[in-house]
Amino acid sequence: MKRQVLQSFKSLHKAGKVVFEGDLAALEKVRLKINDEYKKNKNLRDKTVIDEKIKFSKEVEKELRSSVIQAVEVAPGKYEAKIRSETIKLDNIPFKETCEMKVEKT
Repeated sequence: MKRQVLQSFKSLHKAGKVVFEGDLAALEKVRLKINDEYKKNKNLRDKTVIDEKIKFSKEVEKELRSSVIQAVEVAPGKYEAKIRSETIKLDNIPFKETCEMKVEKT
């Protein structure tokens, strides 16, 4: 069990390093948050609760890797998104100005 907890801890830190690469302020905040959460729960002994926490850490890691995108200013007022291979890419549906929207009054 201890090994799984340590593995999830390290895995979250690695995800933070990848996702926030080059952003020292964000790296520090994510590092402190991970450390704080694990310290708060260091005295847990219930296997079920520990398993839930490990599962949650994996979900957080997946969300970080797939949903968080950094924007880097490449010129004044011009930004470039750092999209990684894990980033979820959704179809962009164009807005139709001719579309009628029905609003229900309550």
